[in-house]
Amino acid sequence: MTVAGERKWSSELLFIAVSIGTAIGINTVWRFTYLAGENGGGAFVLIFLLAQFLIAVPALIAEYAIGRMGAASAVQTMDRLRQSQSISVNWRRFGIMGTLAVFLILSFYCVIAGWTFDYFVQALMGKFQNISIEQSSAGFDSLMASPARLILFQAIFIAAAGYFVARGVNKGVEAALGWMTSGLLVILFLLFLYVVIESEFLAAAKFMFLPDLSKVTLHTVTVAFGHAFFSLGVGVGVMLTLGAYMSKSYSIGKASMVVGGANAIVSIVAGLTIFPITIQYGLSPAEGPGLLFKSLPVAFGQMTGGYLFATLFFLLLGFAGLTSAITLIESIIAVLEDFTRYSRKVLVLATCFAIWVVGLLTVFSFNIWQDFHPLSGAPILTSANPFQIIDYVASNIMMPLGGILICILAAWALTPHSIREEVNFKSPAIHSVWFFTIRFIVPLAVLFLFIANI
Repeated sequence: MTVAGERKWSSELLFIAVSIGTAIGINTVWRFTYLAGENGGGAFVLIFLLAQFLIAVPALIAEYAIGRMGAASAVQTMDRLRQSQSISVNWRRFGIMGTLAVFLILSFYCVIAGWTFDYFVQALMGKFQNISIEQSSAGFDSLMASPARLILFQAIFIAAAGYFVARGVNKGVEAALGWMTSGLLVILFLLFLYVVIESEFLAAAKFMFLPDLSKVTLHTVTVAFGHAFFSLGVGVGVMLTLGAYMSKSYSIGKASMVVGGANAIVSIVAGLTIFPITIQYGLSPAEGPGLLFKSLPVAFGQMTGGYLFATLFFLLLGFAGLTSAITLIESIIAVLEDFTRYSRKVLVLATCFAIWVVGLLTVFSFNIWQDFHPLSGAPILTSANPFQIIDYVASNIMMPLGGILICILAAWALTPHSIREEVNFKSPAIHSVWFFTIRFIVPLAVLFLFIANI
């Protein structure tokens, strides 16, 4: 077994960098953009921002605090809190559920992140030069129709993420996340400057910042709330694991606001970068999951220096995917290290292989199983293929449920004195507002989300 003290962040700055890298992954660019496009633009953005700071960030603070109190994996933290705080033994199930949810998320996340590696190779070969909208769409459809290509880059992505996790917390996780995310941010900022000057930026800004409240539906609200939790990784024990490696001197409140703010800013910049290109080249913002991979190649093929931008963008987008995958895998390995005597390398190898195997369900859902509906008798998932089922269960049920449980644990199960000392807000008023929020507002809001998705 691994001694808990061996897993510690080297500094507060690196802890924040790792946390930001975990939140700002490929979902911040890919998932946020297509969800905003499908759900009315500004209306979705407004609800997402409200959910991010009023619901997800307070829950993130609670998850960091619980993690630091337990100083172990999600499962062992529950065991330690049962001994020190006399919480119910049933809380152990939260740690197990969170670990399972992370595994399911990784099974499809690694497939989708593999697309970025495929597109990096295409960009490197110059395949986006003077590409038309029709050719770009056909190229994406060709990738989706090829299980061999999807499996190849899925495997490469998993192997890359596993390599860094196998190297350990400091030499692997910190080292990787310390530079990957910053590179993506630089490229995204440069691309943003380009579209401000050269494309339909004002039209895109109106689409994102002028909400049409008539388009707000229950579906819009639930999707926006769900993405706020999904993008910050709240509710499945990942941030709890990062918190477990924190020094007592780190500020949980500051870290949570920085992570939430960075995630929101990058989401907005990504939308303002991609939607102007989409509008200028005649693509619909509601293209769905393929939006990023259909619209950007067209722009790269037309813009000055597009070859370099395309190559770096898809490479660094892949790196952004890795930053999230690395910490997701780390949260699973932390559990396995706490309860087995196998080496980290063996545990990483076995875990990555299992993720790859289950990920084949997602691979085939884009081609040979696209019309396979295993739950055709279920009222909600009647027309869902395997990928859509896994995504729905993990993102819309397990994560919101985990968010509710985190708040109940922090605000009701643990002693108020212990949680106050752990969060350690300088202002008693701020603590009171936060504590009231996680005690009543967050659980009720997420319960609404949970019920709406059942």
